[in-house]
Amino acid sequence: MKKIYNTIIDSLQESEIKHFVEDEEKNCVDFCIDGNKATYHVHIYADEEQELLLCTTVFPIKVPMEKIPDMCVILNRINNNNLVTGLVVDPEDGLLQCRFPCTVDDGAINKKIVAAAMCNTINCLEMNYEEIIKGIAG
Repeated sequence: MKKIYNTIIDSLQESEIKHFVEDEEKNCVDFCIDGNKATYHVHIYADEEQELLLCTTVFPIKVPMEKIPDMCVILNRINNNNLVTGLVVDPEDGLLQCRFPCTVDDGAINKKIVAAAMCNTINCLEMNYEEIIKGIAG
């Protein structure tokens, strides 16, 4: 049974997000959502075996390769103030993401958890948007 995945789908169907792409084979869902400052690509993955939900929201601008070391310092400072999300940048391609992992042991998953995962990652990027842009621009 795909309890985590089905809860993600049910949550999205009841939300304002009307267009999302399901990949049932990979247990993931992708969609774009407009924030106040940008449009973000959201990916929610369900790992039924490990009882884990992972929500990643991608920042709309990649970090230039030469700016990655400085961006890591900025992200570390932001992460030190975050309780539930983590910002990471891929050193191979400059993709910046906000991640929200959540264990859902023994099926402890509901629509509020899915909504919290999405909201927390988007809010983190929105709250730190200007600082991230400054880091990208140099």
